[in-house]
Amino acid sequence: MARTTQEAPTCAYPGCRNEPRPGGKYCGLPDPASGEAHTALTSFRRRQELAAQGAVAKSENRPGDAFGHPRRRRRADEQRRRQAEDDAEEARSAVLEADALLTAAIAAQAAAERAVVAERAAQARVAVAERAAGERVLMLRRERDQAESRARAAESRARAAEQTAAAAEQEATRARQAAESARQELEAARRARGPRLTSEGSMLGELVKDVSEAMDWLIDPDS
Repeated sequence: MARTTQEAPTCAYPGCRNEPRPGGKYCGLPDPASGEAHTALTSFRRRQELAAQGAVAKSENRPGDAFGHPRRRRRADEQRRRQAEDDAEEARSAVLEADALLTAAIAAQAAAERAVVAERAAQARVAVAERAAGERVLMLRRERDQAESRARAAESRARAAEQTAAAAEQEATRARQAAESARQELEAARRARGPRLTSEGSMLGELVKDVSEAMDWLIDPDS
């Protein structure tokens, strides 16, 4: 009696001999040709490509052999039925995987759109802030220019006032000097004319007194 050895399970991807992941049918490893991981979806795609190329190798016996004996024909039908069930299951798994990938892609697209909207909003806020800052700088520059103009005008007025005050002081000094000189001349004239003409109570004496007081005021207004 011959012994039968049970072969280790292999990945369901066409042509792959790797062991499947625990509890699964596919290894999940990248394909050497396409670089895509072996999954239900990539396996379904590969089988579609092979079917389109007419390169799918059938594991059943030849039709002549299958129909040549009823037992072989039933075995071939059973194999085709199991293969069809496996293909349907793989197709369903591929649909589920495609749905998951589509959901993830839609979520990624929505996140990217939100990021774009947020970036545009941030750019708009930056533009508004830049415009406000520029307007603020222009306003401050105008205020600075106006303050400088007022300061220059105030300095000009101050210099003019200083010059006027200096001229008035010079004029007052000259007036005091002239008054002092006139008083000295008047004193000299009074002494020369004698005490009778310039005595107190006389007309000339009163005139001399008034002139002397006026000269004293010119010399020292606060006295």
